Amino acid sequence: MDDLILDVKRLIINQIKYITTVRQLSRTSKSWYSLCREPILRLEKIYCDQYKGLEFTAFLKEYSKEKFTIELILDDEKHLMPTYYRQNNNMLYPLFAFKGDMDEFKNVNKSDICNYTFSCCAYNGHLELFKLIKHDGLNLKYDLCFNASVYPHDHFLDYLRENNLINMEAIVSNICRYNHVHLLYWIHKHNLFFSSSLINMIIKYNGNTNLFNVFIDLHPHNLDNSHFNECIRENYVDGVQWCHDHHLIPDEDAWHHAIRLDYIDIVKWAIQHDYIHMNQLKVGWLFNNKCKNIIKFVFKTQSDQEILPWFEHVLKLNMFKLVKLYHKRNLIPKQSIDLKTYIFSHSFIKYLYHENLLLIHYDNYVNLYILNIINLHTLIDHVRVDNGYHIQISNGNITRIKFSETSTQQKLIIYHDNGHISIDSCTNHHTCLLLFYLLSDYQCRENFEDIKKQLSTCPKHSKYVI
Repeated sequence: MDDLILDVKRLIINQIKYITTVRQLSRTSKSWYSLCREPILRLEKIYCDQYKGLEFTAFLKEYSKEKFTIELILDDEKHLMPTYYRQNNNMLYPLFAFKGDMDEFKNVNKSDICNYTFSCCAYNGHLELFKLIKHDGLNLKYDLCFNASVYPHDHFLDYLRENNLINMEAIVSNICRYNHVHLLYWIHKHNLFFSSSLINMIIKYNGNTNLFNVFIDLHPHNLDNSHFNECIRENYVDGVQWCHDHHLIPDEDAWHHAIRLDYIDIVKWAIQHDYIHMNQLKVGWLFNNKCKNIIKFVFKTQSDQEILPWFEHVLKLNMFKLVKLYHKRNLIPKQSIDLKTYIFSHSFIKYLYHENLLLIHYDNYVNLYILNIINLHTLIDHVRVDNGYHIQISNGNITRIKFSETSTQQKLIIYHDNGHISIDSCTNHHTCLLLFYLLSDYQCRENFEDIKKQLSTCPKHSKYVI
């Protein structure tokens, strides 16, 4: 019966969407308090996510009277607010403005209203409240226009325009961020001025081709040569095409900028339209600036003799696809790529190994992570061919070292003439376990659990022959 009651209580709590109601419920008894703790945390996160990006959200993450003021007003429970919450509370009037509560402002002194209160009015489009509380010295053009254009509220923007409180930068930033195409028509309708910097702002949001197309349909004569340069610098191919079609002329520096930043689509377009010639793409300069995409494009058009001298640079930049190109053209000698010299990705190492292009020094350090990528069993076969060697682990590496009976170096793995493998324990027996596990598939995987038990209990330097 008790379990049923608990389930019913949980069901009730989970149906409540307002955090204030859950807090009130948690104060009724200890049992309710324990049941409400987790839902309160969940609702706190929901509120933070819902109002993410708004200034007052920072207070929702603190334990303060501002936090509970915000929750009470958002939940329309201001009547539960203690009297002292109304004193020295920076979030009181901004939240009343956010909710559009005109009653709270009828008798308030306008000088007590902070600037953030006006921004909250604009954000939710409460124009009548804004008219009630605004004063003659108000000069918050950017904040007001920015907040009014988020959703946006055209009637609020109309009022700001009529009262000379318009800031075009704030409006255009939200046009770009939220794809408010209809605001471009609103700007055009009221003949508001588009400065060159605002046009560049639209170009920077070049992922939205529709926005740019609407703008140039409305303002075809506003673009000049500087905007051609901006389209190039922002890697905006559609904008570049439009500027070219309308006979605008870019600067040479803009093309150099595109090459330096490896804008392959812009470079291809420029080559196709004779703005850039292939002989301008100097391979050495491209490697120095790590222009990988342009290098790939250039290499596909060059002969074997032209690309052969640059193979070392290709390896240094870890250019997997170009190595495949060299291999396809039979330009890489077998077992010629040394892992000690270059740092490659796992997939790159696997490819080099399976194509027999990888040079492994069995008498030098080979990183363990590399051994885990390539075929371990093949490596073991290579090592055990020569008797009189042992393998040592040190600082995360495996080394094969030649030894004699009088060698002072500790022998971890010994390959005997009869084909047996012996393993010596060391100070850290976990290291021995790791090494033996790497070798266990070769001969005695089925005995590995027994070996683990032996090694975990064996005295230091004792030997087991397997």
